[in-house]
Amino acid sequence: MAMEVSLQHEIDTDDDMLYLTTIRPANKKPIILETLWHGIDYPNDSLVIDWISKIKKFQEKKKQKNLILSLFPDRKAQYKNSGFSYYDCKGQVSKAPFELLQLCFDNHCLFYEFEHYYPHKKYPLALWKCLSDNKTIVVGLGIEDAVKKLEKDYNIKISNWVDLRDKAREKATFGEIANNCSAEKLANKVLGDEWDVNKPATMEWWNPEVKWFLSDDNVKFGSLDSFLAYRIGVELLKD
Repeated sequence: MAMEVSLQHEIDTDDDMLYLTTIRPANKKPIILETLWHGIDYPNDSLVIDWISKIKKFQEKKKQKNLILSLFPDRKAQYKNSGFSYYDCKGQVSKAPFELLQLCFDNHCLFYEFEHYYPHKKYPLALWKCLSDNKTIVVGLGIEDAVKKLEKDYNIKISNWVDLRDKAREKATFGEIANNCSAEKLANKVLGDEWDVNKPATMEWWNPEVKWFLSDDNVKFGSLDSFLAYRIGVELLKD
């Protein structure tokens, strides 16, 4: 049976939006994810810096040697209502720069939106340092290509990364792992629970009711994938 995934808008400020995504796996207690979204038009990065400080404190409490972060970069060219883009042309989507950086530590997600059309925009140095730190392990699906593209387009240098599909194959206990295996299907294999969810065939990038805000589906399913990737990474990287 597919999980139920719901979204609640918690705080709406001039700079950011805080969302709560509730996941209800079958026969399990609900899991609540907290997602901070930071849009491209907002100059105040203090909440992003606070988010990084917060997850590092959680890391210390967990006594984890390395900070494990899941990474799911995304681009609007493959979504409905995203606006015209040169990269919407057939065969060009993969060349488009990423426009949304989805990160997750435990139940805490950060959606940081950046825009390649604003080459002089200054991004929070704390975020770049966190991702490039050798003590940060960045995990994801098909992450090698994403790491290369982020460095090319935004000078984000991620030195310590792990592809979760490849790592699961190394264990040789999870059966065949397809090259396009989704976060939900990989979670079923690695975490041992049912994490299937019914996603819409197509999703909108923007919220049709609130101008320039991400759609609810974009936030809740992006948060789910980021959370599952984090949980898978923690499990596969156990000593």
